[in-house]
Amino acid sequence: MIGWFKKQALKKQLEEPRELPTGMTAFHEWSDRIISGAGLTATPESQKYCLANMLLNLKPTCAFETDVYFIHALRKFAINQVADEYRKVTYQARKAQGDGHDAQGVAPTPTG
Repeated sequence: MIGWFKKQALKKQLEEPRELPTGMTAFHEWSDRIISGAGLTATPESQKYCLANMLLNLKPTCAFETDVYFIHALRKFAINQVADEYRKVTYQARKAQGDGHDAQGVAPTPTG
């Protein structure tokens, strides 16, 4: 039963809006917390770069946000990166094979 209470307390902390970092020390502490929660295998530097870009793209009136927002967004960026890499590899393979299909797998329409 105690495990349930700890889980609920952690969930509440993750969903509570927190002040966004306004200094480098605060940025590193904040980003380390987000990276720890996301549980990704990418390097901390690349994840911090991604988090910095997220901060730059927030609305100008946004000074507080939940940790869970950034954890989910960071994981979504990782998902997008994998999907984009798959598309690139597939496109290059088809291009090398010269199978007459475009990158989406559609055969050209006959003309004439």
